Amino acid sequence: MPFDGAGFATDGRVNKIDRVLDLLAARNQWCKGQFKTHDGRYCIRGAMLAVDGADVLKPIVLQAIREVTGRHYLWIESFNDHPYTQHAEVLRVLHRARQLVVNGWTPGLPQLRERTGWSALLEALRTRLSHAGLPSY
Repeated sequence: MPFDGAGFATDGRVNKIDRVLDLLAARNQWCKGQFKTHDGRYCIRGAMLAVDGADVLKPIVLQAIREVTGRHYLWIESFNDHPYTQHAEVLRVLHRARQLVVNGWTPGLPQLRERTGWSALLEALRTRLSHAGLPSY
């Protein structure tokens, strides 16, 4: 497969998201109201803690929640425990979070939307160089 820039410089975040997805893959692996149950089910935040990714994944997952639901939650737990949140929506959020990481989403920087390939990679590099105060060409 040719190199298209996808997954470039993800510093382990994709692996952490994948591990969270594995922990919550089946409906009977997910729970509400607590980080982890006695029978091994997790909420989103609990799964993030279990893979040692809570701090690095929090802003990404919150952004994914906003994009998938169209609602602004301050806490992942508020979304996870909402009465209308279902397992399928949790998986959509986590898959969107993974896509954000692969596409180079970084909190606090203007983001590219749904662009892929070399042009997106080069534009992301230009954006980061300009924010770092380095000249872009």
